[in-house]
Amino acid sequence: MKQFKDADEFIQKSKFRMFQTDPWEYYTELWEIRNEPNVLLLNYESLKKDAPELSNYLPAIAKFIGVTCSSEDEEKALCTKVAKLVSFETMKTNENKFDDNFVSRREHERGVIETAKENVTKVGTHGKVKPTMDEKSLAILENLWKEKVTPVTGHETYEEFAKDVAALLEQ
Repeated sequence: MKQFKDADEFIQKSKFRMFQTDPWEYYTELWEIRNEPNVLLLNYESLKKDAPELSNYLPAIAKFIGVTCSSEDEEKALCTKVAKLVSFETMKTNENKFDDNFVSRREHERGVIETAKENVTKVGTHGKVKPTMDEKSLAILENLWKEKVTPVTGHETYEEFAKDVAALLEQ
């Protein structure tokens, strides 16, 4: 598996094929199945804004998976417990249960890639540190979005897409 020195090199030299797909296929396929009864589409940015209580999302998630509470106190206690269990701190403490390295390990076992990835859980600075990309990389990403996602979803940008995903909970 080719290693790239930074995001710019990856964007400018790769074909974005990872695990037999690309990120735009994920977005378009998720959008296409968003109204299926067994799908609850959420976006990370909205969940992160709602943390740590997740008061806007936990009731919707509970309803989706069929969890009901007999009282307001029971619901509050359950929401507090679930919010703690899905927190970044809990995920970091139990890193092996939440990483995506099982895919890498499986690809390695099948001989698709040479070396499996190590744990890569981040330090928890989402929204605080923004990686920088050069203008050429940003233009490539914008063009690929417009070429592959906009025709299927109607969203001109990821921000529009994320806003509409967040609005799905209000339906």
